[in-house]
Amino acid sequence: MATTTVTTKMVVVADDTAFVRDRFKTAIENAGHKAVPVKTAAELLARVRADLAQIDLIVLDLRLPHAPGVDLVRSIRKLDDGRLPILVFSGTIANADEVRERAALGVAG
Repeated sequence: MATTTVTTKMVVVADDTAFVRDRFKTAIENAGHKAVPVKTAAELLARVRADLAQIDLIVLDLRLPHAPGVDLVRSIRKLDDGRLPILVFSGTIANADEVRERAALGVAG
């Protein structure tokens, strides 16, 4: 019988709501990965600076306080040169131009 090996991934979850962070953390850890919850844009950027080589995915709330979503993504891109996958799970996107703008920054989902 063949065995499947899953490499543990590090997923940073950025949301200002504790309940949401905790739900993501539980799901990610139950899947065998490491979840790193952060609640502010400043925490997120500090984590990206400190652990860039270890981070495999950022799950991002575009509506973090004091950090307009697209500006936050731009700040991440200045640190990671477009390397990190970013999954947006909440926020408000009002039109197709905003979708194209985020896609140009490498936000794929």
